[in-house]
Amino acid sequence: MAKYFSPEIETASRDYLHAIQSARLIKTVKRCYENIPFYKAKFDEMGLKPEDIHSIDDISKLPFTVKQDLRDHYPFGLFAVPRDELVRVHASSGTTGKQTVVGYTRGDIDRWSECTARALTAAGTTPSDYIHVSYGYGLFTGGMGIHYGAEKLGATAIPVSSGNTKRQVQILQDFGSNVLCCTPSYALFIAETLKEMNVDPAELPLRIGIFGAEPWSENMRTQLENMLKIKAYDIYGLSEIAGPGVAFECCEQSGMHICEDYFYPEIVDPETLEPLAEGETCAVFGRTQFEYYKSGTGSGGLVNTSYVHDLDYALTESSLIIDEEVKTAYKNWLKDHPFDLGNGWAQEPWCQVEMPLSDELVSGAASRCQTALIVIGRTAGEDRDNAAEKGSWYLTDGEEAMLEIVCRHFSRTVVILNVGNIIDMSFVDRYEPSSVLYIWQGGMEGGSGAVDVITGKVPASGRLSDTIAYHIDDYPSTRNFGCEDTIRYEEDIYVGYRYFETFAKEKVRYPFGYGLSYTTFDVQAALDMCSLPAGLAKGEVSKTDTLNVTYDITNTGDAAGKETIQFYVQKPQGFLGKPSRELIRFAKTELLEPGEGESGILAIDFYALSSYDDSGITGHAFCYVLEEGTYTILAGTNVRNAKEIGSFALTETVVLEELSQQLAPRRHLERMTPKTNEDGTYYSGCSCLLTALQ
Repeated sequence: MAKYFSPEIETASRDYLHAIQSARLIKTVKRCYENIPFYKAKFDEMGLKPEDIHSIDDISKLPFTVKQDLRDHYPFGLFAVPRDELVRVHASSGTTGKQTVVGYTRGDIDRWSECTARALTAAGTTPSDYIHVSYGYGLFTGGMGIHYGAEKLGATAIPVSSGNTKRQVQILQDFGSNVLCCTPSYALFIAETLKEMNVDPAELPLRIGIFGAEPWSENMRTQLENMLKIKAYDIYGLSEIAGPGVAFECCEQSGMHICEDYFYPEIVDPETLEPLAEGETCAVFGRTQFEYYKSGTGSGGLVNTSYVHDLDYALTESSLIIDEEVKTAYKNWLKDHPFDLGNGWAQEPWCQVEMPLSDELVSGAASRCQTALIVIGRTAGEDRDNAAEKGSWYLTDGEEAMLEIVCRHFSRTVVILNVGNIIDMSFVDRYEPSSVLYIWQGGMEGGSGAVDVITGKVPASGRLSDTIAYHIDDYPSTRNFGCEDTIRYEEDIYVGYRYFETFAKEKVRYPFGYGLSYTTFDVQAALDMCSLPAGLAKGEVSKTDTLNVTYDITNTGDAAGKETIQFYVQKPQGFLGKPSRELIRFAKTELLEPGEGESGILAIDFYALSSYDDSGITGHAFCYVLEEGTYTILAGTNVRNAKEIGSFALTETVVLEELSQQLAPRRHLERMTPKTNEDGTYYSGCSCLLTALQ
C-alpha cells in the first residue's frame, strides 16, 4: 500500500521545503500587491514593498488578513485574477455573519485536488477503492474537495452528499464502498442507522473513515471505529485558503501532516500578533487525556453531543509542545485496551485501566521535556458515587505506579483530576507533585477550558465548592450512603463545610472555597453598620431588609488574575442548632492586572441570616426566625480564613416568615445537633424529633 501520493515533496528535506515556500511567498506577495487594491493600501500604509520579502522567514512582516476583511469585500473584492479565469466559486455557511466567498482558477483546483489526494493516500486509500462522499455538495467545500481528490488519485468517487441516511446504507451495501468521507457526527448517525436496519458493519467492505469539518475527540474516534468496524482518520481544511486537505493524518496517526509546499502555519500571540517562541515541552501521562469524562453516567452521560474537546485535542491546539513518543505509546496501547463501557445503562466502571509505564519511557520523556502532566479520571452519577475502594475513592495500583514513576523522574509535575467526585488526595503527601488541578467533568469544551487554565491563557480563579477531607469516613454521610431500605440523613443541616467547620476542622485537607491563583491579593472587607435597619435592636426587621458589606481587593502579585471574596455569618446558638458559619454572599472580581484593585458593596438579605424551626422549639413552629443573640459577619477567600468584619445583636427572637408543614414524617428522626465545649467549640450530639401529621 502506497504511503505517499507525491513522495518527492511529501518526503522532501526541510531545506528543500524552505526554498519552495520562499519562492512561492515572493510570487504571491507580488501578485497581491499588483492586483488587489486592499493589499496595496495595506502595504503602503506599513511602508512595505514586495521586494522587501526575500524568503519565508519574512512572513512576519506581512499584514494580517482577518475574516472581516473577506466580509467587507464580499463577494469578489479580494480576488487576484480576472473573473473570466475563475472556474469555480465556494462560500462559507455564513452562520457567524456574512458568508465569505472564495474563487478558484483551474490551477487552484488542480492544487487542491493534489492535497486531498495526498490525504486519501495517507489514510490508506488506493486507486481501486470506491469512495463514499457524504460531505455536502454545493457552496460548502467538503464534498467537491474530496470528490476531486478521489478522481485525482484514480479512485471511484460516489457523490452521495448528506441526508437520506437509509438510502446511504443501501448504497454502502450495494456499491461496495471502501472509504467513507463525512462529518464525524454524521458518521455516528450512519452507524446508528446501520444498527436500526440490522446491518452488520463487519459485513461491509468499508475499512476507512475520513472525517472532518467539525471538532471531534479520541473518544469519538473509538466509538466510530467500534461501531463501523473501520479505521478513522482526521482531515482539516478551511474554505478561506482551499478546503479539506490543508492537513491530515497518515496511517501512523501521531499528528497532522500539513501540505507545507502550499500552506505555511504560523503560531502568533493573539494579543500582540507577534510570532510565539517555541512553547514549553510537556509529556502527558494517563489515558483520560484521550478519553475525557465530559459528564457522569446515566441520563447525563447519554446525551448526544456533536463533539467533545478532550485534553489531547486542546493540548495539541495550545502553545505547548507535547512529547510525541509518549503520546504514540498511549495511542498504540489504547488500540488493544479500549474504553470499558460496563454492563449496561449507568453501569460504567468508576475508572479505566491505566497503561503500565516503563522506566525507559518516563526517563526518556524527562530528558526531553520540562513538565509532566498526569491525568487521573473517574466517572460518577447514578449508582456511581464514591465507595471506599480502589478505583473509586482510592487510587488504583496502576494510578499509584504512574504517579510514583513520573514524580520520581520529573521535578515539575501537574496532576489533573478529571473526576465527578472528590477522591483521596493522600497522594499529595506521598509523591509531592508541583500542583494539582481539579477540572471535574467540564462538558463538551472541558478539555479546552482546562488547558486554557494550565497554560495561563485564562487565570486560575476557580474555588472549591466542597470540602476535601483526609479520609472518606470523615464525611458523616458515608456510613449511611447506599443503604438499600432507608437513607438516613442524620447529619441534618450539617452538610458539607457546615459539618466540618462546626465539628471536625481537624479532618479537613482543603476547606470549602479554597483555591490557588497565579498571583496574590490583598483583601479587605467591612460591615457597614450604618446600613442596619434603625429598629433592629427592637426586633423591627423583615425578610426583605438588608445590610451592606464593603470590600477592597488589590492584585499584589506579578500576574493578572481574579479573586473571590466570600461572606459568612456566625449565628447565635439558641434553641435551634446552627453551623458555626454559613456562606451568605460572595463576589468575584473582574480581571485585575498587577497593582490594580476593585471595590464593591454587596447587600445581604436578613432572610439569609435566618433559621427554620421545624419543631416549634422556639415557640414559632414552621417559621423562619432570627433567634436572639449576636450575629457575626465574616469575610475571607475561603471558609477557613474568613475573619470577623462586624456584628450586631438581637434582644428577642424575630419571625421573618410563617409557613405550614406539608408531607411531614410520622416517626422519630435522629438528627445531629451541636453541643458546646468549655472552650466554646462544638461537638456532635444527637437528638430525636417526632413530627406528626398536621
